[in-house]
Amino acid sequence: MASAFFGKGQFVADEYQVEKGKITMTSELEAPYYQPFPKERLLGDGVWEKMPKNERPQSEIQKLRTTIVVSEIEKGFELDIRVEGTERVPLAIELIFRPGGEFENISTHEVIKDAYFLKEVSGKYFLNGEYIEFGPALHEHKWIAIRGALPKMDAPSVYLTGFTPCNHKLRIS
Repeated sequence: MASAFFGKGQFVADEYQVEKGKITMTSELEAPYYQPFPKERLLGDGVWEKMPKNERPQSEIQKLRTTIVVSEIEKGFELDIRVEGTERVPLAIELIFRPGGEFENISTHEVIKDAYFLKEVSGKYFLNGEYIEFGPALHEHKWIAIRGALPKMDAPSVYLTGFTPCNHKLRIS
């Protein structure tokens, strides 16, 4: 999962807890807007390296808190995904599958190979006489190549897309 949060939105848990059979992972991100370098310190030569970012004033510090709780359910898992903080930040949840199977109830991305959206209630992936069911759907935008996210793997991937704040329960069985 990744969000378009200042190029650093790839979900990486800062901490996790295991309690009562549930795994809770959290991440807290902050990002400021940087103001111009102080006028009295400008050298006039336009060389950016002489104007370190850490010496520029910051304003409007944005925050994003992500919590994912993984619970075992009958025949699978449920992920309770909550993303709060700065509003209207695009996010994408990527489900990656082994090549060679067939999908049901998914939509093909218009441009990117082996990329799909889950727009129906739930989707299925069939391979070697078995299947995985996943859902419910979340499809609020088409942006899957998010700055700061890990690159798409060379495998079929289904994306659930939304905006913050986001509260979505994803079941995989």
